[in-house]
Amino acid sequence: MSSSPQHRNRASVLEALRHAASTFASHRALVLLLRSVKYFVAAFIILCIADAVAHFAADTRLGLILLWGGIALLLGMIGLVIACFARPKADEMAQILEKREGKLGSKLTNILELHEQAEDDQLAPLTRDLAQQAVTDATREVDTSELATIAKAPFLKHESKRAALVAVLFALLPLLLGEPGRRQFLRFLQPHGDHPPLSFTWLQISKPVHDGLEIVYGEDTRVEVSVKGHLPKELVLTAEPVEGDGPAKKIPMTTRGDGLFVAVLENIEQPLRLTALTTNERSRSKHRHLAVLLNPRIEDAWVTVTPPAYTGLPPHEKPFRFTGIQALEGSELTFRLQSNRPLGKGTLVATPTEGAPVEVPLQPEPGDKKNHALAKLVVSQSGRLHFQVRDEGNRAAEDETSSSLTVSQDLPPSLSFLSPQEDSFVVDSHEFEIEISASDDYGLRTMRILPAVGENHLSPIEETLPGIGPKRHNLKSTVRLTDLGAQPGDIVTFFAEAIDNCPDPHLTRTKMRRLEVISEQQYQEFLRKQADVAQIAGAYEELLDRLNSAVQRQEELAQEMAELAKAAEERELTPEEKERQKQLQQAQEQLNSELRDVAQGMEEMAQQTPVYDFEERLHEQLQQMAEKIEQSVAQNEQSASPNSSPSEMAKAAAEQHDRLAQNQQQGEDEIREPLQDLAAMHELIKDINHFMALYEEQQTLAEQTARFEQTTDLSSADRMSLKEMAGRQREVASALQQLQEDLKRHADAAEENFPKAAQSARDLAEAIGDDNLPGLGRTSSQSMLRGEGNDSHSQATHLKEEMEKYLSECGSCQGSGQSELDQYLQMAMGSQPGQNFQQMMDSLCFGMGKQGGSGMGSGGSMATGIMPGQQMGLMGGRALIQGPIGRALAGGPGSQGRFGTPGTEVANVDGTEADRGSTHSTRSTSTPESQGLLQEYQNLTEAYFRTLTQSKDESAP
Repeated sequence: MSSSPQHRNRASVLEALRHAASTFASHRALVLLLRSVKYFVAAFIILCIADAVAHFAADTRLGLILLWGGIALLLGMIGLVIACFARPKADEMAQILEKREGKLGSKLTNILELHEQAEDDQLAPLTRDLAQQAVTDATREVDTSELATIAKAPFLKHESKRAALVAVLFALLPLLLGEPGRRQFLRFLQPHGDHPPLSFTWLQISKPVHDGLEIVYGEDTRVEVSVKGHLPKELVLTAEPVEGDGPAKKIPMTTRGDGLFVAVLENIEQPLRLTALTTNERSRSKHRHLAVLLNPRIEDAWVTVTPPAYTGLPPHEKPFRFTGIQALEGSELTFRLQSNRPLGKGTLVATPTEGAPVEVPLQPEPGDKKNHALAKLVVSQSGRLHFQVRDEGNRAAEDETSSSLTVSQDLPPSLSFLSPQEDSFVVDSHEFEIEISASDDYGLRTMRILPAVGENHLSPIEETLPGIGPKRHNLKSTVRLTDLGAQPGDIVTFFAEAIDNCPDPHLTRTKMRRLEVISEQQYQEFLRKQADVAQIAGAYEELLDRLNSAVQRQEELAQEMAELAKAAEERELTPEEKERQKQLQQAQEQLNSELRDVAQGMEEMAQQTPVYDFEERLHEQLQQMAEKIEQSVAQNEQSASPNSSPSEMAKAAAEQHDRLAQNQQQGEDEIREPLQDLAAMHELIKDINHFMALYEEQQTLAEQTARFEQTTDLSSADRMSLKEMAGRQREVASALQQLQEDLKRHADAAEENFPKAAQSARDLAEAIGDDNLPGLGRTSSQSMLRGEGNDSHSQATHLKEEMEKYLSECGSCQGSGQSELDQYLQMAMGSQPGQNFQQMMDSLCFGMGKQGGSGMGSGGSMATGIMPGQQMGLMGGRALIQGPIGRALAGGPGSQGRFGTPGTEVANVDGTEADRGSTHSTRSTSTPESQGLLQEYQNLTEAYFRTLTQSKDESAP
């Protein structure tokens, strides 16, 4: 039965109906789902609108979206059940198909009924056969392959397009609504995401600009919130710990008025989530997360330097910037570091320039300051310091901090002589002070002076300083040459030592200071060579000027007292006038004291050994004047006692003025005027000496250039030698030019009292100009500079010969000058001629050439230990003061610094070489010592010249 054709036909119809029923159920479920899409989209939009109004919490939004999704899932399950289990039966499906397709009519229903009859066992077989045959015939008329197509939903495509359109619009809706729409959709799609609710106030944290900004532990940061839309009056910044259960901090924000709110988070110690809210919390910003860098960082540092105990310096603390530190060797350095985090055990590594590194623990500071650490280090040598900091969690700092270390050494003391300041001559009768000055950076322990006379070493002058010792100290002692047993010709030497207070002491020693002892007679000879009458006159003028000043003040006092006496005769004095009387009395007493000082100075001057013979007469005058001053002062004090009346005081003051004025005039006539005349004469004598010294220098130049007379090809050494001589030749020419002017000027000053000497000086000045001696010198200098050996010698020799013609005139000038000087002394001063002219001739006080130049010796050197061209100072004599006479004579051009600044000392016997001008001459002197030195110097010069010129010639090709 089952394999008969009729059965197969029936089976195919039933199978086609079942397949059509499955297709119908599936399409019915699909249409249901497609039609529900718009309702689900509308429900989601309604939820978003409700959330925009109500600002649902995250859990509420999660519940709603889960409900929405659950309904969608339920609907889907319903559709699945419909598709799988709610299929129509065969007869129902046949009716549905017959309704959808009119061509079928009722064929499918008839087939099913006939099929039931054919399968009904209660009917007669013939009836079943006929029913079966009818089914077969009806089946042939039905196309079963089209039944599944007819079962499909007729509006499926339409519903699909509508659902797709709704889905596309739903997907495009966030894009069309912009950021607010996207944010609102995301609030349901990610309920617990960072999606602020929709609001008319739009808040955004603009600083920090991105999430995860790392903040150093413990530091502060600035938070800025920008506002768009409705501008709120206040904003609150919430800072919630990301880790841990700490409470959230709410910080009010301040507005800048341009839609920007600002707040500062202080002392950030853990990661935070930042949110900006309005006060009603209806509007909020997206979250911003801050990360915290937990590695320790050094925020500040100090160092305490404790110097070694021997320095006596207290410890001192100062900020440490890791740019380098300097400390004395042996100092203890205590470093105190402050970190942003609680610190644990770290290490300070000192890496010296030489040797192995030294590690010192960097321990947390005891007490509550957990962010501080200490390390102590005693320094011994320079290097670098490395600070390895760790927090309490053993986290190391990201960057290792280091600094340079410079260890300074304790320097030796500095030591110098304050007096005497240079090697000097010293008069045997002189008492002088020797003083040394020492300084040390931390303290002095011992100072001493070690004297010796020749080979005899004397006991040191020593001082040990107690305690730490001063940083600066002077040691002085008064020395008497007689106590040392020094005699003229002895060399007294001193040197000094200073020791500091360092545990490893340092000693400093000065160079040797040498003093050559000379007699009073040698001193006078020395002084005559180094000075002139104008300088000697300065001391006399200073005394006379002091007397003149006192006379003027006495006159003023006498006038005021006279006015006061006149007022007392007319009426009783007022209190103010009585007070003025007391003041005048005190002024008179002060003036009398000063007059006594002037008298004492005159007496001391009178006791000095004269440099020139004519000074004996001047000393007598000074002695007489001093006695008259003393007598006048005593008479004044007797006449005007403190109880005297104004008239008595006025009379005593007037009488004293008359006496002093008479004494003053005597000094002007008998001391100042003769000194002025003699100084003028002395200038002429020095000018003649100067010309003779220039002649000797020119003679030396002529002799030294003779070597090049026949030499045409000069070596480089020869040319160098000629260039050096050119400088000396130029100096001779300049000196001749200046000497011509000096002779004229000095002749004018001396003409009144010494007419013959003045005329001789004028004749010599005219001869210098007529024969153009300066021009000849300059021409010779130019030839030497050009390296013209033959011309240099001939021109130098020509100038020497021209100068030689006037040596006789110099002699006649000296002869006439001596006779006029002797006559002047007898007539003007009542003094015997003596050796005055020869004493004046000894003066070498004129400037010429460079100090110690070739061929030019230093005039007047006395000590055999002094090199040529070098001058020593002098201790133990009289001071040379430039007065009006000296300034008048030196006022013209060409003084060449022979006199100092007006009113200052020209020579001070206890001063330095800088206080005295250097003088030079090659003129032979009358003292054996100076003559020997000059000859020795000339020999040295000639030997140097021969070595310089011959060595190159011998090696020349």
